[in-house]
Amino acid sequence: MEPFIVNNVIEDINYLYGRSKCIGALVSCVKRRENAGIIGARRFGKTSLLKSMRSYIESHPESNALPIYFDVKDDFTGIHKDTPKVYYTLAAILAKEMCEMGILKEGNYNISRRCVLDVSTDLSDMVVQMSTWHPEYQTKAFFNLTDEVCRNGKYVLLLLDEIDSLLLDAFNTPSDFGRIRGAATDKSEKLSFWIAGTSSWKSITTSIGSPELNCGLEQIRLSSLDKEDFSAMWKYECSLIGDKDLCQKILSLEDVIYSKTGGVPYYAKFIGSSFLNGTITEMPDYSILRDYLMGIYESKFMTETERSALKVLANGGIKFGNEVPDGVNSLYIKGLVEIKDNKEYYIAIEYLADYVSAINSNSILETSPDVEKMKRDMLVDEIVRLRIAVNKSYKDSPFVSTDDDSIDFPNLRKPCYDESALFAFATSMYKLYYEGSGKGCRLPAGFHDNKFSKMIRVLRHKCDHQNCVSNLMDDEDFYGMINNGYPPISTEHFRNIQMNVLLLFKDELLSMLEKSPEKKQKKAKASPCMVRPQHLEDGQIYEGLIVEVSNQYGTFLNVKCSQYPYPLSIKSKRVDIYEDDEVIFKAVCEPNKTDPSKLFWKADDVHLKE
Repeated sequence: MEPFIVNNVIEDINYLYGRSKCIGALVSCVKRRENAGIIGARRFGKTSLLKSMRSYIESHPESNALPIYFDVKDDFTGIHKDTPKVYYTLAAILAKEMCEMGILKEGNYNISRRCVLDVSTDLSDMVVQMSTWHPEYQTKAFFNLTDEVCRNGKYVLLLLDEIDSLLLDAFNTPSDFGRIRGAATDKSEKLSFWIAGTSSWKSITTSIGSPELNCGLEQIRLSSLDKEDFSAMWKYECSLIGDKDLCQKILSLEDVIYSKTGGVPYYAKFIGSSFLNGTITEMPDYSILRDYLMGIYESKFMTETERSALKVLANGGIKFGNEVPDGVNSLYIKGLVEIKDNKEYYIAIEYLADYVSAINSNSILETSPDVEKMKRDMLVDEIVRLRIAVNKSYKDSPFVSTDDDSIDFPNLRKPCYDESALFAFATSMYKLYYEGSGKGCRLPAGFHDNKFSKMIRVLRHKCDHQNCVSNLMDDEDFYGMINNGYPPISTEHFRNIQMNVLLLFKDELLSMLEKSPEKKQKKAKASPCMVRPQHLEDGQIYEGLIVEVSNQYGTFLNVKCSQYPYPLSIKSKRVDIYEDDEVIFKAVCEPNKTDPSKLFWKADDVHLKE
């Protein structure tokens, strides 16, 4: 693992720090088939929570939920003011999931006498099929498939990310959400939905002028992490830094970074990555996060009442007594304001308070750092680190470094504002990824001819005005990956393509690391210990294997043995131990302080097996 990787969605609840309460509430919602609204400010982890819960639900079939994740901004960005396309795209996702689960067989499925869907795991093909249907059946398809899921003893759970974009940009009118809302609130229990946004559902529906869409939702508030959870996360990230001096320096900044970022993992990791990449050497001011802070303050769902409350609280915490102003209450719901033990309300993110204070005093300077450049540089630095890590993880290094690397990596950092700049960028990407891997021949299995590899080749040839292989990738897929489905015609488009391609490159390298032989070897070593448990006896000696265990409190070394289903925390050890060491230990049980009827098993006197 590499430290401080940002823009990386977490899809495992075991790696979500400080979210156990939210996870527990959502697990309860799954069992009760209830709707939920996840509320949190920008970069607070809404997407990670949704995708982690999807993974959790898929691994717990007893919940009888079939989760469907949909983000109109990222996954299907061609949808704009097209209500039928929203519904038939949802239908395509649902049909694909049903096919993979065996609920539907590949082949024809009748939506009506005139509309027959050729069901498969090819999502884009099903979208194309339904795009020619009458709008009535385009919408009907999703609900027909929902009925089919119900007949198989399950229900559909829609996980709707970026709900504001869905309502305002994708639907013709926000009221077009009404069919989902109606199906999720009737007594059939065929459908439920969870939405993620920056405001409460009531606030969103009122602000868009569609209060009739409001309904009862379990409200899940995403706040910043408490100090204990943040500390566990920060120590884990710092433990991955190879440079001991730099590790110690960044580790020593834990308290000040927690205060400045309010314990928001993304913001903290952004600063940690800036130190790691050499972008900064001392603790920065609020301007390092200025675009994110501006996104919070200028959000279309930030009311003037809330902005006024931020301006007041930017001067310091306030006790309000029995009547707390509405603006302060709504900021608390969003996780931007917290309450101290003495009932004092304060802005949780000090950088946000600094930003609002600068607005109050008109002191935001034009000479503030170029945040977009900092983000781009940081992303390229991460790519450099990950590329090196990938080479170390495979016996035959996939990428060959050349003298041109010193030219090509700087080219990735140069901003793309026009076609000629994009051509230079695309050429360097092509050389670093495709030519640098022997035209893909050195890439690990599964990566040589995947969508990313094709996209890199198409991008290079399109910029060079050459005819690429006709069947390599069609324009819809190509532009859908890199620019919301549109060919570039403006400066903003070229900049957007550059950032999207860099993000995709980083994700590709992370995927290679995850599938590397080194990773598989670690899993294989641990597998002999996954035998079904028997039992432990207090004071008896057992053999075990040292494993890493991650939870909301951090990552720790534990002992795994075949006699117990869970890794045991280490009470004491004779020598230094490391992951994959074979050890001998004494099993001891201790009472659970919060529930005396239960016991904790621990590994005592842990030492290496001779």
